[in-house]
Amino acid sequence: GADQHLPPEARDLMASSEKRLYAEFITARRTAEATSMFMHVEGSISGKTGEGGRYPLTGVGDVNTYALFAETILQIKSATGRAGFIVPTGIATDDSTKLFFGHISQSGQLASLYDIENKEALFESVHRSFKFSLVTLGQSPVAEFVCFASQPSQLTDPRRRFNLTPQEFQLINPNTLTCPMFRSERDAEITKKLYRAAPVLMRDALFEEVDCATKLVTPAVNPWGIKFSTMFHMSNDSHLFQDNPADGLLPLFEAKLIHQFDHRWATYTADGDSRDMTLFEKQDPSQTARPRYWVDEREVLARVANVPARLSKAWLLSHTEGAYSTNIPELKT
Repeated sequence: GADQHLPPEARDLMASSEKRLYAEFITARRTAEATSMFMHVEGSISGKTGEGGRYPLTGVGDVNTYALFAETILQIKSATGRAGFIVPTGIATDDSTKLFFGHISQSGQLASLYDIENKEALFESVHRSFKFSLVTLGQSPVAEFVCFASQPSQLTDPRRRFNLTPQEFQLINPNTLTCPMFRSERDAEITKKLYRAAPVLMRDALFEEVDCATKLVTPAVNPWGIKFSTMFHMSNDSHLFQDNPADGLLPLFEAKLIHQFDHRWATYTADGDSRDMTLFEKQDPSQTARPRYWVDEREVLARVANVPARLSKAWLLSHTEGAYSTNIPELKT
């Protein structure tokens, strides 16, 4: 090996050091595995076996300790008492904590959540994009919110404060029951009005735990018969992609090329790099975005072959799972 040219005493020292590091690795791995097993003790919640042990609401998936911290507070809090703590804002918005937040919002145990972002360096040693929330648990029929605050004084601005009832969480985010983040009370009221007039496109069945039993609150609703799928996966289907256009090939538009308000957001160059399309290009109605790849039309038709017969044409609606709430216009003070 590489240590064969070292003197015997050096080789012994290296071997001893490697053994020590390996022993430390085994200990750390065992601790992590044991901790994970403790967090994921088998039980049942919402009809899903394999979850619901010591942390039935947050001990799912890739566990983050701040979420376990929040659930522990919920468990030890008196039924008539209150508890306040500071955690990342993901406690209210992330998929991995949606069971916890859905539980406290629907059971009337969320009194308030004040979201603060560090963009003005309130904490100099913390990254500017970090967001945290002041959460208060306690019996309350209405939860109070302030979102995107950057200074403590903004928490008392009446224009920023808005309220949500358990029913309004179901109205706006019925499938996840996560927290909608609004910059102002007016934004919240406009959104509520829109959702009362036009409900969500489809809704999953909503369950709740009552006396250790699962109860169906609302059934699933899918009047349009919508089915979600990935037409072409950039990795798994890469063998189908062609580098140049030709007869019988269709352009493959990636998410980076479009925007919710602009189907010509970006384009690829002949060198294979992507860039934003210019205003001059967009003023030409015949100008289209250039994709990086093209796909055989027969492959596309095969992917949409399962469209219900009652539809005379296959309609496909593209969407993105990830979006930035910071794209919402900011409230000026």
